[in-house]
Amino acid sequence: MSAVISGELRFRFYFTERDAEILRRLVEYRFLQPGDFQKLTDRNIISLRRRLRELVEREYLERQPDPRCHVDDRDIFSAAERDTNLR
Repeated sequence: MSAVISGELRFRFYFTERDAEILRRLVEYRFLQPGDFQKLTDRNIISLRRRLRELVEREYLERQPDPRCHVDDRDIFSAAERDTNLR
């Protein structure tokens, strides 16, 4: 389901148990790259990158480019400061 809001296409977003797993991994490891998430969760890397981007857009995660590399896959993700109990 989608809606047009102020000229932009917005999709409904549902925080899932799989999203909570991503955040729990970040609490455990602090910083992870998409390939790390893929190995830890055994999820498809393409859909995982898409979901990471959605979580960043909704401020569940923070994205920091790796200063050593100029390739998007080397971005580093960390948990955003939110009032979320993940334990």
